Amino acid sequence: LRALGDFEFVEDLLYLDTRANISQQAVSAFGPIGSNSSDNNNNQTLRSYSLSPYLRKKFGRQATGEARYTFSQQSSNGRDASLTDSTGNRVLLKLDSGPAFQDWGWGAAFTRDEFNYDSSPDTTFESVTGNLRYRINPRLFATGSIGYDKNDYFTTGKRPEGGFWTLGADWRPLRRTSLTASAGRRYFGTIYALGFQHTTRRTAWDISYQQNLTTSQAQFNQPVGSYRDFVEATLRSRVPNISDSALRDLVDVAAREYAAAGRDPDAIQGVNFQTN
Repeated sequence: LRALGDFEFVEDLLYLDTRANISQQAVSAFGPIGSNSSDNNNNQTLRSYSLSPYLRKKFGRQATGEARYTFSQQSSNGRDASLTDSTGNRVLLKLDSGPAFQDWGWGAAFTRDEFNYDSSPDTTFESVTGNLRYRINPRLFATGSIGYDKNDYFTTGKRPEGGFWTLGADWRPLRRTSLTASAGRRYFGTIYALGFQHTTRRTAWDISYQQNLTTSQAQFNQPVGSYRDFVEATLRSRVPNISDSALRDLVDVAAREYAAAGRDPDAIQGVNFQTN
């Protein structure tokens, strides 16, 4: 099963995103990989769903704000500790500058994730971030961010919290080509990120590298994604002020063309290995 529902209850204000998924996935990268669960104990049937109501408001040309709550649940047919059932609660608050800011762009965000596992210690991830963006010329931007992580998960090392910062650049030499790079420091060490996007008449390329923290619950509720997901993410990154209705219309057009070529636009394009 792969089911998605996106609803707009109050125009340009109140929304609800819903997701549900049932699939077989490999639990361990070190076990046998195959689709037949009858003779492969490494395969487990995973089930998840999420409900995410949110408010998104544009404040003229000055800024766009969003307040979102997400409840998620994951379960499997396994009975070992490698993949325990869990529920998640996520709060996201963010405010980003609008098109009125030409040379300088800014943003601020707060996130808090709580994951409650049936047979493993619970985890909490909390982060406050501020970012700036300066236009050096029409094709080159300087970027930077500062913030603070405050997490709670099992570790034998020092407490998983501390300030962080990044510095980077965003270069767009052509209309359909962009290259981003950044480096910085978080409590677990030096971090790097690199992203490259390029589109042609018949292809779309998206290559990225980053270092971050994750959990099995977060991975499963944010799968690698489908063609439809990829198109939506690409359009939103290229046209940040596009309305939800216009975005979904464009995604539907692309999905119909993809389906006409004999491909399934909702098929997952890969899986993650699941582990706590």
